[in-house]
Amino acid sequence: MVAPAVFLTLLALIATFPPWIPGVSYWEFSSVEDIAFAITALAILVFLGLRLALPGSLVPRGALVILIPALMGLLLINGLEAVALAFDKGFGPQVGMVLGLISAAGLGVVLLLLLLIDALGYPATETLAGRDSLLYVGLALLAAAAFLGLVTSFLPIGEGISLWELNTVSDVILAWVEVLLLAAVLVAGALPQIRELPLLATVIGAFLAAVLFFGAADFLGEGLRGAWTFLTLFFVGPLAIAGTCLVAVRSYPRLGRK
Repeated sequence: MVAPAVFLTLLALIATFPPWIPGVSYWEFSSVEDIAFAITALAILVFLGLRLALPGSLVPRGALVILIPALMGLLLINGLEAVALAFDKGFGPQVGMVLGLISAAGLGVVLLLLLLIDALGYPATETLAGRDSLLYVGLALLAAAAFLGLVTSFLPIGEGISLWELNTVSDVILAWVEVLLLAAVLVAGALPQIRELPLLATVIGAFLAAVLFFGAADFLGEGLRGAWTFLTLFFVGPLAIAGTCLVAVRSYPRLGRK
């Protein structure tokens, strides 16, 4: 699965250069998200190499379960917004948009297969022995980030404009992701004996954390300094990042065979 993951990550990088809408590439969409996207993609390539070089290490496997959804978030939110804009303006599908959506879908499949390989192919390094307080702290942080993301979405990002007024489809997608994250956290907390459930929250949390944090940084870079921008960049986004990392660190050692 490493080779397909490398191919799809490189394809995602290539997709940033052709136009997503006529005359506009991914690099012209934003001032921060494009750089974050490139760094995340390069980090994925590094950890894929480490996964091959260090097959017994949990670090590259845990890092990939955070980085791949983060890259997918940066691809899909902008990609689907570009699709909506193209339909609205009567544009045809553009090369960058198509390649970006294909690579995002492929990375989702690869991530699922990597998790299955880890669950079935490796022994768990920790056994379940009661409730893991650190895991529950991470889940609580993710729940708080998702709830605050929903509540603050109506605040202005700048110049009196909210996300719901600025975007066409990404605002709805983001709201659904936050609802799904809340549901995943509740189920993982209620059924601790199912060791795979916290990783679902990790995947959704990584997706949400990347979109919120880098999206807010992008708005700030464009001079949009509303309440949503500052709250998300300095509180909600870091909350989602911390929760995602903590849940991944505590749940991944327990993923393998009993």
